[in-house]
Amino acid sequence: MSKLKLFIFIIILLFVVFFSASVKAQDFNFTKTFGSSWAYVDKPNQYDSSQSAMIDDDGRWLVWNCGGGDINNGVGGDTIFFDAFDANGQHIPGLENILALRHSGLDSHQDGLHACAPSVIKHSYPSIEGGHEMYKLYYECAPKLYDNISGWGPRGGFNSICHAVSDDGIIWRKYNKDIWNTQFTYGNQYTAPTPVIEINQKIKDNCQLTFDGFKYYAYFYDGTPKAGCSDFSANYGPGHPSAVVINNEIWLFYYDSQGDASQIGLFLAKSWDGFNFGTPVKTNYPSPLNVKYLSMPIGNHQGVFIGTFPNKKYNYFAYSYDGINWVYSHDADSSKYRIGIARNELCTVSPEILANKYGIFYSPIVNIFSAEGYYGHEDSDNWNLKDSLGNYLCYDQREDPPGAVPKLCISFRESSPGLMISTPSHISMALLPVLIALWPMASHPVQQISAG
Repeated sequence: MSKLKLFIFIIILLFVVFFSASVKAQDFNFTKTFGSSWAYVDKPNQYDSSQSAMIDDDGRWLVWNCGGGDINNGVGGDTIFFDAFDANGQHIPGLENILALRHSGLDSHQDGLHACAPSVIKHSYPSIEGGHEMYKLYYECAPKLYDNISGWGPRGGFNSICHAVSDDGIIWRKYNKDIWNTQFTYGNQYTAPTPVIEINQKIKDNCQLTFDGFKYYAYFYDGTPKAGCSDFSANYGPGHPSAVVINNEIWLFYYDSQGDASQIGLFLAKSWDGFNFGTPVKTNYPSPLNVKYLSMPIGNHQGVFIGTFPNKKYNYFAYSYDGINWVYSHDADSSKYRIGIARNELCTVSPEILANKYGIFYSPIVNIFSAEGYYGHEDSDNWNLKDSLGNYLCYDQREDPPGAVPKLCISFRESSPGLMISTPSHISMALLPVLIALWPMASHPVQQISAG
């Protein structure tokens, strides 16, 4: 497996909107310009990815990410870590590589095997704890599954989306439906979570899912490739949550495989209280997105949703005015809607705009975190990281030794590339300022967004 590191890099995003009496043409362009100095998150010989980051009220940059190396109740699995930086990109003492929300390791818990892909916002609801504003976390939770024929396990299968709240972003109280319905409160960090976005019945049927009160059992293999729950293209389930607060309503974007590979896509569900979600709406976007909202008038719109995603070697973005209809391109050989990367010799894992506690940005200066690094052959096969001639992209033989695992660091980079990454085999995530400018062009208003 590859070793991952997080970097911050600088680009310029140009978002130009032309208006006439009957025609509206839109275009985005990114141009990388300069770097800045970096601190970084570095867990020796372990991976981190799927970050969530915000600028909090006190100006700190808070970062949660999915990492490895945590053994809980004798079981290793994905766990959510926390780091905090000051506005100069320096780690705040005592707030580095903190175990925040752990996979429980317990057979009966929905997050027994994995707690990953965090999305954190701040939110308040009048009837919950006196309207107190809390950090609210949405994360991929995956139970330990055992083969329903052989009993072998545990192994991974489908995901759901679980929920927790916190007053400090470190100690989390998990949502459990039974506890809420009887005590009108959240559980604690050890509580068995109840998913707020569950797998649908088709995935349960495909996996032949059963629960005996102690363990989850599923059907995996009968000699046929991708049999039962082994078909992750269909049975991945809901995951990769990305939350934004719009007018105090939580808009939760998430990927869902729906138990049918032909029905996969990005979905949007909304909630006022954070755990009762309305009927989800399927968008026209087919994959996960890290979504933020630019609150700034653009033509007849009050703002625009911008979602970022990786595609082979580069970061890209999509945009939508309603969160449902997205404009994007998945042509990895095209520069259209391309953000770029911090290090040209590396490959990307996941980019995300650094916004405020609600997932909103207003300023003409914003930043983008980008996870980048090298891969081994297994990672290159999994991510299809090959060029048109079949050559591996970002391959490094040091990623292939037995026991090699992904590694991610979060850094702020100076103009000297040598300060960006400690060793070639680490993947980094970079942060990029985005410049936004408005000016008239002939008689038509033109909007330019520069992401740096």
